[in-house]
Parts: sequence; structure tokens; C-alpha cells
Amino acid sequence: MRSLPLIGRLLRSLFQSIAGRLTLWYTASSLMLLFSALIIAYWALETRLRVENQAHLETQARLVGALLMDALPPVETVRKVREETSSPTETEVLVRVLFADGSLMAESPGMSEELPGRMFTGRQAPAVATGLSGKHYWAITRTFEGHGFTQPHIVQVAARADNAERIILPYRWRMWVGLAVAFLICGLAGYRIARNGIAPLHGLVELARDMQSSTLDRRIDTAPLPTELVALGQTINRMLDRLRDAFTRVSNFSDDIAHELGTPLGIIRGQIEVTLAAERSADEYRDTLVSSLEEIVLLSGLVQRLLFLARLDHQVVLPKLERRDVGAELTLIREFYEPLASSQGVALEVAAGEASGAIDRILFQRAVGNLVTNAIRHTPSGGRIILEASQSEGEVIVVVADTGTGIPADRLPRIFERFHYIAQDGETAGDHLGLGLAIVKSIVDLHRGRIELVSHPGEGTRATIRIPT
Repeated sequence: MRSLPLIGRLLRSLFQSIAGRLTLWYTASSLMLLFSALIIAYWALETRLRVENQAHLETQARLVGALLMDALPPVETVRKVREETSSPTETEVLVRVLFADGSLMAESPGMSEELPGRMFTGRQAPAVATGLSGKHYWAITRTFEGHGFTQPHIVQVAARADNAERIILPYRWRMWVGLAVAFLICGLAGYRIARNGIAPLHGLVELARDMQSSTLDRRIDTAPLPTELVALGQTINRMLDRLRDAFTRVSNFSDDIAHELGTPLGIIRGQIEVTLAAERSADEYRDTLVSSLEEIVLLSGLVQRLLFLARLDHQVVLPKLERRDVGAELTLIREFYEPLASSQGVALEVAAGEASGAIDRILFQRAVGNLVTNAIRHTPSGGRIILEASQSEGEVIVVVADTGTGIPADRLPRIFERFHYIAQDGETAGDHLGLGLAIVKSIVDLHRGRIELVSHPGEGTRATIRIPT
């Protein structure tokens, strides 16, 4: 009884293992096929022996009839049949010859004590009869008449039915022994096949175990993998590509944060140290505080934008989607930015058709507002900015197009990255944070939309936002 928990744990571990399950399935299916083949062979052998016994019985009955018709006395006929079937290789045959009225003419010794005549009643075809001793016999009755017979002769012939059992018994034992040996062989072979089959999985596990930030360039060679694992290998490779890209972005993001924070902090520290190095007037102290406050405001804006981006990335900010007239929203945005555009000598216009969609009004205004701000900054005096809205095939299309300086082609692939900015003439790196377009991209993604940006240096830029309705 103590072994039962151990057996239970072994079975659970076996079923929890892929190799164990494959081994069980392989062994079970192989044994089922082998057992089915053996059963069919056993049935065929048994049927063949039964047919041969029946044919042998029919032959003996015809032999007895032929001898009687040759005028051989019944007693001699019975003796002759007994002699011919007394060989160890032959099945002993019992014969009884009766007159038509049922009176006995001759029979094999001891036949009446084992097989009385009543057991042969109606047995015109070979059938199994049980003797008084419990033994089984094939029994048949035949009637012969004519050829000098004064009256019909009834011939009853019986032969032991267990000769087939004596032949089949060794075969049956060999069959069970063969099944036991086959069980062991199939189990071992199945386990070996299963282990070889899942060997590529161990390679994948080792790769995942050894994966570190410094080894993100390693990839799975899918060429030697089985067909079933090629898709898994390709999926893991794509996942590693995304991890590498994400790690690279995080690393660059950290460097950019350190740089962006380091510049204003360094300015604040330098100004304070210079101010404290000697006695200053009240105006000088005031100038230092004002300059430090400007840098602190810049830092605060950077932190607020980073916090907003982080909340967008982690979907802490969920859009409150409402069906809005997009054209009306663009008109409100134009009115808000009109003074800034006018001060730069830039015309700001709206050309909106019938367009409405499910948007978060505040986030939408911020995204389009960032695009308008960038357009104003990169459009020289006398230029033009157009806000367009349309609706087509289940999506709202918003376009912000300008006639500004444009963006160099080599800068477009990184245009939506954080801290990536294009400084204008006379601007310094600290004038802008390079987070505006990153925020636009995150807001559009939050609306399950997409943004495309096309630009030609010297001609202008066209940003297109597509949001599902």
C-alpha cells in the first residue's frame, strides 16, 4: 500500500511530460496494432483447424460408408478405422454402426460409455458434442443404403475436439509472451523517439535560459527544425527582434533623458555657483532666480510630457470616445492657434467636409495641436497651413499640410521617436524637447488609428491621421 502514492506521483509526472505522453501514445498504439494482428492470426488459425477437423470427420464418415459398401463387416470396418487413426499424429476417431431401427452392429471400444447414441440425434452436419466425461467431440451422423444393404446403415462418427486446443495452446502462450516483450520494446523505442522528437525544444529552452541584454542578437536557426516547430522558432525570433528594439529604445531613451535633464540642471547649478562665488546685488540675484525658474519650467514641462507619454504607453489614459464633428473640432483648433500663426506671418486655414467619428476630444485636440505647432515653427513668413477633414470607407481622415521647410528624407524614419527633433536656424537644442510627434503617435495609436507623414525639403510637410469611425 505504501507504494501506491509513489506510483501515483510517477504517473502524474509521466502525464505531465510531453515525452511521457508521446511514449504512452506510441506504446499503446503499437500494442493495439500488434494485438489486433495477433488476434486476427489466432482467429484465422483456430478457424482453419476447426474447418480441417470438420473435413477430417466428414472424410472418416465417408470412409466408413465406403468400407461397408465394399462388404466389409461392420466389426472389421470399426477396427480398420481405429487402426488408421491410432497414430500419435492422428486424431482418434470413434465409430458406431447401427441398423435402421437403431440396434447396434458394431462400435469403437468404450464409445457407449462416453457418447451414447442419443447424442448423435439430428447431427447431419459436424457439431460439437460433450461426452459424459466432460470432453468435447466433433460428432456427425450419416446414413448409407443400397449396394447390397438389406436395410439402411446408420454411421455415427466422433473425434476429439481438443486437438485444436493442444495445437493453439503453445501459440497462445507465445502470443502473450510476445506481447509482453513487445510492450517493453515499444516503450523503450517510443521514449527514445519522443526524446529525439522534442530535442529541438530543449534547444529553444537553452536559448531562452541564456538570453540576456547582451545576447539579444542571437537567433534560432529554423532550418534544422521540424516543420511543426518552424513557426514557433520564427515567432520567437520576431519576439527577440521586438525585445531588442524595445531594449535599444529604452537604452536610448535613458540616455536622452539623462542628456535632457543634465543640460538644464547643469545650467541651474552653474548659475547658482557663479552667483554664490561673490557678493551680488539684489538685481543680480533676481536675474539668477529668473533664469533658474525658466530652466525649472523647462524641466517641469519635460517631466509632464514624459509622464503623459508613460501613461499613454501603459494605457492608464483611456480615451473617452464620443462621436464628434471633426470639422468643428478643427475650427476650434484653428481659432486657438490663429494668434500664434498670425504673429509668425503664417496663414492658418480649415477645409473640412462632412466628417464625424468617435474621438476623445481632449486627446484629439492635443494631437492635432502638436502638428499645428510644428507646422507653424517650420513654416516661414508668408507660408500657409491647411487643416483638412474627410470621411471615407469607415475612417475619418485628418490632414495637417504646410508649405514649410520640410524634413530631410534621412530623418523621416525616426521622426516619431522621442527626443528626436529638427532644429531650425537660430534655435538651440534646449528650445524644444522632441516629444511632440511622439505624443501624437501615441494618441493616434490609442484611437486604434495610424499616422503617415510625407515631406519634401523646401516644399512642405503633409501629416495624415486615419481614425476608424
